[in-house]
Amino acid sequence: MKSFQQSILDGSILNRRKAKGLSQPILIGSKNREKQTLLRSLFDNLRKELEPIEPDQSAPSPIEEGDDHHTIAIVKARYWSKVANGFAISSDGGLLIPALKNKWDSTKTNRAAGDNTSGLEKVHFLLSLMSNLVKEQRRAAWIESVAIAKNGELVNVWTAKSVMGYILPKPNGHAPDGLWTSSLHYFPNVKKTIPEMSSNELTLSNDPWTTIKTQIESFSRNSQWYV
Repeated sequence: MKSFQQSILDGSILNRRKAKGLSQPILIGSKNREKQTLLRSLFDNLRKELEPIEPDQSAPSPIEEGDDHHTIAIVKARYWSKVANGFAISSDGGLLIPALKNKWDSTKTNRAAGDNTSGLEKVHFLLSLMSNLVKEQRRAAWIESVAIAKNGELVNVWTAKSVMGYILPKPNGHAPDGLWTSSLHYFPNVKKTIPEMSSNELTLSNDPWTTIKTQIESFSRNSQWYV
């Protein structure tokens, strides 16, 4: 997969079709490797139309401003689309944990334990917050918003939420730093965590990425926004 910088050097142009019949480049608005994989997967069935391009890892990241995931995803997408001088896709998501009330803000899921903390440190921080919670108090859902923008203007935004699962008292296996919550978030309807699920089980659990992928495919084929 080419980086944004490489795509410029070899002549790829992000703000229009490179040539008739070739896919439209779209910048992946994240430097998180695991998030890049998820965002790229949204176009698995649209590869003839769209070519996901990774950003330069040295490029500055946007300031995450907003009170909800919907707003923050839009801010990110607009920022990266200006960097790209064309199309960009970004997302923002987090854990909704009702029992923690004002002790937890889903929009700060990845920063609650502090800046530059590892996935394991984030796991330990969340588990310490929930150490006195039992049974139904450990209920949690994942919410994700994904936005697409072009040259700073919003194209569309989608938001989806999983069914309610539970935060386990300890991690179920290892999860990469960028997806650290996946080792903790257990769904009793399929008796698995996200990494263990089949595509059908993800659908049954209302996995936000699965839901949004379907929505983007439908929107893309109906509107052809990338042309």
